[in-house]
Amino acid sequence: MGRRRPGDDPDSDNDGLMDGSEIMSYSTDPNDFDSDDDDYSDGKEVIEGTDPLDPNDFPLTQSIEGFNIIYIIGFTAASLLLITFVKIKKKNRHLFYI
Repeated sequence: MGRRRPGDDPDSDNDGLMDGSEIMSYSTDPNDFDSDDDDYSDGKEVIEGTDPLDPNDFPLTQSIEGFNIIYIIGFTAASLLLITFVKIKKKNRHLFYI
């Protein structure tokens, strides 16, 4: 086995960018998930069209890294159903036995 060089690992920091692309195309750090420390991964910034090296240039969408939007929608729907049920229960107390 030969000596390892930068770019040998496909994505050392798991930010969604290949090490070679980070070095050659974006000048980001292949060992740092968020090169500009703005709480958005280098990969997320490249996808969103912002500069992964500028902490003042970040995606305008309020998303949570690695958190599926389906979970947010599901949680919101479940919360609304619970709130609706509680309102109906309070309005019609005589119909429920607890």
